[in-house]
Amino acid sequence: MQIKSTSPHINNDDDIVLQIMEIEARDNVHLCILLRKPNEQEIKKHVIDAYRNIKNQLEQTFHQSSNEVEQTENQRIETQNVAIRKTTASTNAHVNNDQDMNN
Repeated sequence: MQIKSTSPHINNDDDIVLQIMEIEARDNVHLCILLRKPNEQEIKKHVIDAYRNIKNQLEQTFHQSSNEVEQTENQRIETQNVAIRKTTASTNAHVNNDQDMNN
């Protein structure tokens, strides 16, 4: 690729400083690159899209955190239930053994 020519800078109210370059590629295709200042509607759309993306990321993070908290709480409750069952089971077994010994 080789830069063949460069146009002068363009300044006006709608555009920022621009430079148009004509580039020659191997297959002799010429490309023109034009950079322009986005209009107000494009800027608003970009800001709204960025806001939506951030909002979605925050919601996903919140839901993940909520799910992790719920899983941790469920695990804690299950651990307590297992501990209670073990305590209850061993007490019942002990009572049954005492009854067997008395008979």
